[in-house]
Amino acid sequence: MSINYRVISAIIILLSLALVSCVSKEKKEQGNESAVLSGDKFTIPDIPLLLNTQEQQAMFLVEHYWDNFNFEDSSALKSHENVERIFVDYLFILDQVNAEKSSKGISSLISKASVNSSISSYFFEMAEKYLYNPNSPVRNEFLYEEFLKGALTSKQIDPVIKIRYQYQFDTAQKNKPGNIATDFYYTLKDGTVSSLYKIQAKKLILYFHNPDCPECKISRGKMVDSQIIQQLTGNNELKILAIYPDKELELWHSHYDEFRVSWINSYDKETVIMDEEIYDLKAIPTLYLLDYDKTVIFRDPTIEQIENYLMSLYN
Repeated sequence: MSINYRVISAIIILLSLALVSCVSKEKKEQGNESAVLSGDKFTIPDIPLLLNTQEQQAMFLVEHYWDNFNFEDSSALKSHENVERIFVDYLFILDQVNAEKSSKGISSLISKASVNSSISSYFFEMAEKYLYNPNSPVRNEFLYEEFLKGALTSKQIDPVIKIRYQYQFDTAQKNKPGNIATDFYYTLKDGTVSSLYKIQAKKLILYFHNPDCPECKISRGKMVDSQIIQQLTGNNELKILAIYPDKELELWHSHYDEFRVSWINSYDKETVIMDEEIYDLKAIPTLYLLDYDKTVIFRDPTIEQIENYLMSLYN
């Protein structure tokens, strides 16, 4: 199921209109006109005038967004792109509030949708498409895990499909931020074997990669060009463990010289990481940022997120 980028680009505009200040009646009316998300059938509820900050408006919409949606009417799915747009817009709003509020919002949505198995199943599919897909620009592991909790307890979901959701949920529990990363062995070019836990560093980037993949080359280039990453690796405040988890060692050896000598360039000789799925590697490359004690700070962040975090600490 492919990501609908046209829907996302439209939603970004709609979200900015929906969460503007409602100080004047004129602005409020303009916002309502722009908030028609599903032809003539669905409109965002009116935001009370007293709620004049973006945070207040977002919290109101998380709770009341679906008030005008008829969950009993399956015919809405005939115009699935409109429903998709409505749903994705809600995901953007969920991202504007705290974890407790977004969790309650998702739970409420799942409960309302449970009256109609078709709509309920469709919303879970859209959650997977936009929140779980590694190529989605709105991917959000926390929000998706909340949907998974609902899917696994839902009576509307086919038991066979639940197997996939259960696998995704179990995988999401591995190496979560705040937990200690799972140890593993890695092998260097000269045959030396060591382990993650033996690396001494104040901060450590785990870089799971395939040296030949285009996205890996892009991410590797960003790290090489990053001033803060190079500064910290230069003074040993930060180390980078590049780990190749696959079996084709000839490929790894052929690209060995492309890596910085300051990086720990290694491979998983026994392919334990992939075979036993001790890390969530649904996409390559995958990065983790670990603290000095191997506590996970970020799981699968962007290079920019790592840079911003490091700059907040060291600049």
